[in-house]
Amino acid sequence: METNEIYIEFETKSLTRISGNPLGREIYDRQIKGKFDINKLNIVIFPDYIEGVSISFVQGLLSGILENINLDELNSKFKFVCKNTRVQNKIMDSIFATYVRK
Repeated sequence: METNEIYIEFETKSLTRISGNPLGREIYDRQIKGKFDINKLNIVIFPDYIEGVSISFVQGLLSGILENINLDELNSKFKFVCKNTRVQNKIMDSIFATYVRK
């Protein structure tokens, strides 16, 4: 499958931990919404300096994504990448805890 890379950026590089549903939704609206391609694997790449992510941020981010695709399509349409594997794992764990394990 063809890929589409979407690089997430934050206004300040001193922001090392991202949290909050509103921020997640804002990132979706400003940086993902107009860039993702439903016919490709969208690889959402977080900056290397991100050291932590909260479940509420992931929920906000996914609220926009899941308006366009269903949960079953998430793994085939989106991949979330961060150099910090702990952050990458937290994103995946948050998805599982919020949407799968209900």
